[in-house]
Amino acid sequence: MAYKIETISVYEAFEQHCACPLCALRDKLEADYTEYYLGNAAMLPEIRVEVNKNGFCGRHLDMLYEAGNRLPLALQMHTMLSEHNKRSAKAMRDYAAKCASRSGKAAQASLDRLEQTLRENEHSCLVCRSTRDNMERYIQTAVRLYFDESRFRKLYENCSGFCNGHLVQLLRSAEKVCSRAENERFVNRTLLLQQQSREKLAGELEHFTKMFDYRSRGQEWGESRTAVARTAQLFGGDTRAERSGNGGKEDK
Repeated sequence: MAYKIETISVYEAFEQHCACPLCALRDKLEADYTEYYLGNAAMLPEIRVEVNKNGFCGRHLDMLYEAGNRLPLALQMHTMLSEHNKRSAKAMRDYAAKCASRSGKAAQASLDRLEQTLRENEHSCLVCRSTRDNMERYIQTAVRLYFDESRFRKLYENCSGFCNGHLVQLLRSAEKVCSRAENERFVNRTLLLQQQSREKLAGELEHFTKMFDYRSRGQEWGESRTAVARTAQLFGGDTRAERSGNGGKEDK
C-alpha cells in the first residue's frame, strides 16, 4: 500500500511538467506537514513532546505562520520556546562565566556550544526530517519506476530536468537501487536530460533580458517569463510563487 501511494505521488509530480518534479514532491510534502502540525496533531501530547524537543527551522516556521492558523501554532510555540529557554539559559550562563574567567579558548568553545543551542532547531526541524525521509522513498520509487514502467519512463525523459540538489540525490539513489548496467543507463539519460534542460534555460534567460530592449517590442515572452525563478530554483532558491507567475511582465 505504501508503495502504491508513493507511486501515485511520483506520477502526479512528473505529470505537472514543472521545473523540477522532485521539488514539486517536496513542496507537496511540506504543505501536508504544515497542515498536519496546525491540525489535531497540535493537541496530541506525544506530538507536543516532539515539537518541544526538536522544533521547526525558520523556513518551516514561516510556512506555519503564513498558513494563518495562529492559535495551534501559538500553543506549540509557547511550550517549544519555554523548553528552548531552559536549554539556552544554561548555555548563556556558561558562556558568561567563561568570559569572566578570561579564558580565551574555553570562552570560544562555550560560545560554539551556545550557538549550537540557539540554532538547534535548524538541524532538528520536524518538517525537515519528515520531508527528507519521505523524499528518499519517493526518489527511490522514481528510479525503479523508470525501469519498471514504460509510461513513467516516457514522462521522466520528457521532463524539464531537476534542480542541482535533487539531481545529486537521484544519482545517489540510483547507485543504491540499480544494477551496474541499469545505473549506467540511468546516469547517461539523466545527465543528458539535465544538460539539455540547462542549455534551454540559458536561452530562455537570454530571451528574458532581450525583452527589456525596445527593439523587442511586440515579441512574445514565451517560457522566458519564469526563467529567472526557475534558474534560482536550479541553484536551490525557493521561488514557488514566481515559478507559476508571470515572470517578466510585472518586472517590465
